[in-house]
Amino acid sequence: MPLEKAKEKIVNYRIVNVKYLNYFENNFHDYEISNIFTKDTKIELSTTPEFDLPKGIVSIGLKVVVSHLKGDKKFLLFGIETVHSFEIKNFKKLFPLKNGKCVIPDSLMIPFINISISGTRGMLAVKNSIPEYAKHPLPIISPNNILMGLKKNVAG
Repeated sequence: MPLEKAKEKIVNYRIVNVKYLNYFENNFHDYEISNIFTKDTKIELSTTPEFDLPKGIVSIGLKVVVSHLKGDKKFLLFGIETVHSFEIKNFKKLFPLKNGKCVIPDSLMIPFINISISGTRGMLAVKNSIPEYAKHPLPIISPNNILMGLKKNVAG
């Protein structure tokens, strides 16, 4: 299903489901790491789109893993996996299927991605129990970069 630019349309949607699938947290002191606020702390982000076209539902899965590199070893500090699902009102009318495919415009996907990122940040704020992790901010994440990744996943 291609995700590309299309003509502007008024689209009404609602969030139908928000959940976290997985969360982990390892104490950095156990790895003899004294400071996680260094260039050796890495944040990996992966995305997974899901489309339920008959129901008009678009889901954005996000996985965030924060790790620390120490020498040639990689220590997993904390991570979360979430899914945010959005139902688009009048989906079939707004985005008719052609040969089993439809075009969902970038201008609609960007808000879905932004909501998913914000929701995941909130879940991390609630789930992180180690004070240093709660202070470790996720960087600003470009929804355009995520959109490009989603398009690659959809294109296969």
